[in-house]
Amino acid sequence: MNLKEWIELFSVAVSVASLAVSILAFRRARAAERRSLADARTQAFLTFRDRFNAIKRDMPPGWSDREWLPQPDTAEWRQIEAYWQNAFDEWFVCTRLNKEYLQEVWQLFFKLAVKSALPNRPLRYVVWRMCEVGEFGQHNRDYNAVLEEFWGKRLKDPDFKA
Repeated sequence: MNLKEWIELFSVAVSVASLAVSILAFRRARAAERRSLADARTQAFLTFRDRFNAIKRDMPPGWSDREWLPQPDTAEWRQIEAYWQNAFDEWFVCTRLNKEYLQEVWQLFFKLAVKSALPNRPLRYVVWRMCEVGEFGQHNRDYNAVLEEFWGKRLKDPDFKA
């Protein structure tokens, strides 16, 4: 082999080694990205759960009493509003703001949690009123539609006061 052939062979070897290193680096970067996304999903879940637990601790005594309806502009009303604002945040962040990364978190947990709150009449009363006054801004109609889909009918009971 002459010098020119050795140089060409060496160049090919360096190219192959560079390709192998690039492939390994790409695989490691993808694995790191997957771990990072999993950590972000976990952190989002835990953040919302912490907020939910803090809100639930402060719920008014009658929040699970079917006959009781909170009065607007009271501490009890604001406590239940905080519950629904947190539920809206869960929906919005997971399905609108970061859908690509957090939709699965919504599907696996938060969707069912929100759905399970709707049979609670005092909670449903407050969220119905919040939707009626447009509490959820430009997403009010979409969020109301999601809640009504979960409930299977309009949120308003016939005996809710307008």
